Amino acid sequence: MCLHKEFNLILNYITKDPGISDQGRSVLESFVLRLQNKSLDLKERLRNVKDKYTFENMRQLENQNTDPLKNLYRFNRLGFWMERYQYNLIAGVEGEMDLDFGTLINESDVYIDTLESEASVDEMELIYEYSYALFYTWFGFMWQKEKLYACGIPMCIEINSTTTTYYLNDFSYNNLSVYHNVYPETRINGRGYKRDLSLEEIFITTYITTTGVKNICLYAERENHIQILALEEKETKILHAPKDSLPILIEHKTFPSIYSFNIEKECSLRYLISEFKKSINLGWIFKLEKTQKDQSPS
Repeated sequence: MCLHKEFNLILNYITKDPGISDQGRSVLESFVLRLQNKSLDLKERLRNVKDKYTFENMRQLENQNTDPLKNLYRFNRLGFWMERYQYNLIAGVEGEMDLDFGTLINESDVYIDTLESEASVDEMELIYEYSYALFYTWFGFMWQKEKLYACGIPMCIEINSTTTTYYLNDFSYNNLSVYHNVYPETRINGRGYKRDLSLEEIFITTYITTTGVKNICLYAERENHIQILALEEKETKILHAPKDSLPILIEHKTFPSIYSFNIEKECSLRYLISEFKKSINLGWIFKLEKTQKDQSPS
C-alpha cells in the first residue's frame, strides 16, 4: 500500500516549522517510510482484530468460562497501548493484554532515529511530537480503511495505559471526542463522520486541533467555493467565498475559554472541532496546505 504522496503533503507541512532542521526532516522521512513498510502487515492484523471485537462477539466471549478476559468484555471498549517514546502497540481490554494478538506493531520495525547533535534536545522533543501525530494518523487511516468502526464499540490509543487517549472513532483526544469515557450497553455508531477522511484530514484533526494552541485556521474546498474555520483564542469565525475571492465572514462566536476539561462546557476549540465534523459531513474537503496552526501554548 503506497501512501507516499499523502505523507509527503504532511511532511512538507511539518518541515515549515522553524524548529525542524534538514536532519530532522530526514529523521521524520525515515520514520514515515517505516510506517508505510508495515501497512500491509497492519492491515492483516486489524482484520483479525475486527473479526473478534464486535459488540456481539464480546457478549458471547463474556459468557465463555475459558476466556481469560471474559470479565472485562462487559466494558465494550478496546484499547491499543503504547509507552511514551516507544512505538510498540498492543491490543487489550481494560488494562489486560489480549494474547490472541500479542504486539500489533513492533518497536524494532517502527522507531525514530536520534539526532547527532547533543544540542538538539528541543528539536528531538518536537520530532517526537510530530512522530506521534504521524503514527496516530497512519494507524487511524488503516483502522478506517479496514472499517473497524463497524464493530460498534469505542476504540482508542492510550499512552502509558491512561495518560493520553486518542479515540479512533472520530480521531480526537480525550474529552474533545464524543466517545470519551463511553462504555456502551448496546451497539453504537462507531464512526464520527459520514465519509472516510483523507490522510491529511486525519492529520488535521489529530495534530492541528489540539489543546496547546491559541490560533488555528482550517481551510476547505467544495466545488468552486472555499471555507475557512478560524480559532483566535476564545473566538471562532466561519468564512465563505467563491474560489479566488476574498472570504466573507458568515459567523462569529466568542466563548469563555479556549478549552475546558468539562465536556459540557462550551469552549472555542470544542466548537471548532464540531464545525469541522459538520463541514466534512456536508461535503467540504479540508486541505493541509493552507491550514495554519500557532505553535504558542495556550
